[in-house]
Amino acid sequence: GINMFLEDTPEVLSQMLEAITRKDLKAVERAAHRIKGAAANLEARDLANIAFEIEQAAGEGKISDADVARLQKSMDELKITLQTLMQSIAA
Repeated sequence: GINMFLEDTPEVLSQMLEAITRKDLKAVERAAHRIKGAAANLEARDLANIAFEIEQAAGEGKISDADVARLQKSMDELKITLQTLMQSIAA
């Protein structure tokens, strides 16, 4: 769970950002869906909700920079939380 999230999600996010610059909404939708699933597995509801909103927006052909910024911020916060958690488990 946690390791997979830390390893895979940054790549999925960068794929999403590339897809946004290419205006490839299908790819954005797929990436958001994957992030939503990963977040849901970790009970990260805020992140899952934001990813879901982006997934829906991409499906409707409209994505806002604000949503993407929220997603990145939420992912960064979760990453820090998970890394702290991993360190405390390892200690």
